[in-house]
Amino acid sequence: MKKKDFFKYIFKFFLIIFFMFFVTLYFSKNNGYYEYQQYQKSVFTKEQIEKFERDVNEGKDVRLEDYLKDEDVDYSNKISDLGLFLSKKISSFIKFTMDKMVSYINNSMS
Repeated sequence: MKKKDFFKYIFKFFLIIFFMFFVTLYFSKNNGYYEYQQYQKSVFTKEQIEKFERDVNEGKDVRLEDYLKDEDVDYSNKISDLGLFLSKKISSFIKFTMDKMVSYINNSMS
């Protein structure tokens, strides 16, 4: 297999993957998935307000932590850690390369 054909297949593969992501996100938006998630949050909030009002009327000890949902979710995993690591390495490489190019241009003009 020629090198040009290999890159052509890789490009087509990624193009198909990105198209599938696009179609998935497009249909999830059009079917109202995001709006449903927001509706679920508002229902939860209404339920918590009603629970708070009941507890106040009953004279229970009211603490804020009892009525708030913990939304601090840690999404880190090995793949996201790898992505962060690669991103930092690529960034440092690009910075190093640009610094060298600018210094080379600066030296050639002096």
